[in-house]
Amino acid sequence: MKRPFLIFYFSPILLLFITLLVGNYLNIENVAANYSERAEQTIFLPIIREDSPSSDGLWQPVNEGLLEKHALQRHIIPEQYRTVAVNGDRLAAILAEAPLEFSSAAADETVQMSLPLPDGRYLQVKLFESPIMAPELATRYPQITTYIGQGVEDPTASARLDWTPKGFHAQIFLADEVVYIDPYSRADTTHYISYYKRFLTSSEPFIEPDLSNVAESLHTDEQNVSSAVTTGDELRVYRLAMAATGEYTAFHGGTVADALAAIVTTMNRVNGIYEREVAVRMVLVANTDDVIYTNAGSDPYTNGDTSAMVTENQTTLDAEIGNGNYDMVLPRIL
Repeated sequence: MKRPFLIFYFSPILLLFITLLVGNYLNIENVAANYSERAEQTIFLPIIREDSPSSDGLWQPVNEGLLEKHALQRHIIPEQYRTVAVNGDRLAAILAEAPLEFSSAAADETVQMSLPLPDGRYLQVKLFESPIMAPELATRYPQITTYIGQGVEDPTASARLDWTPKGFHAQIFLADEVVYIDPYSRADTTHYISYYKRFLTSSEPFIEPDLSNVAESLHTDEQNVSSAVTTGDELRVYRLAMAATGEYTAFHGGTVADALAAIVTTMNRVNGIYEREVAVRMVLVANTDDVIYTNAGSDPYTNGDTSAMVTENQTTLDAEIGNGNYDMVLPRIL
């Protein structure tokens, strides 16, 4: 069976930042694929502690022994983690109240929520809606939403969150740790694991793709890049072109919406890094769903041949999205 692929592109202007900043932040799905095949043979133990519910009634500790029926559907299995259950209705209600960042409401309203940390504590954050899809795309997929969180007691802490039909996901930046919150299993949107990024490891080494040999093939539109939209405190916003192969879509459920939800989760976390480090945000272009393919046999990609896919992707993006309708491209295969 061929491995699912996602291929997306940025301008070479930020190619160095990709190498230096993202590193292995994007290895979750690679590790997931490795672990899903070994879930039946390997047992990982959660961190053992005295847990308590969150004060806002959003999160409840859960005994992992009650989740055995979901064990074979797991694809993210850190070495240590905390298991919790969320009140889904309450979570949806809180997220729906979040004001749009940079709006007048954001200055006047305060919506807060708690996020479970691996050590048993909860981080309280101020919540703001922070879209990473073009408005037209977001309108077609209202069930996929993204947010930012700013620490209340700890103002140095920040978070990137998303809420999709695949569940809730979070990336939390603390002073000396990065925390992920992910669904306990692929089919479970009620139970979650909270874990430190350093505990997400694989018995097989994760190999970063070599981007140097394709740098000259990258799409470059200097006029578009130099005229990127700025918002807030000089946050530079770029239009990101991204396509998904039929294999990638099948891996995530088989529909365009399934693949888009997975893409948004990944890019939301990437944006969390870029916004902190270089004040850059990537926003998926309006017709991203035109280049999310559902049939591996008829998509325009030679799966497994990185060099060929670079050229094929450039041709596809220019034909389907339009050369002047995106700012960034960078080859990356998951």
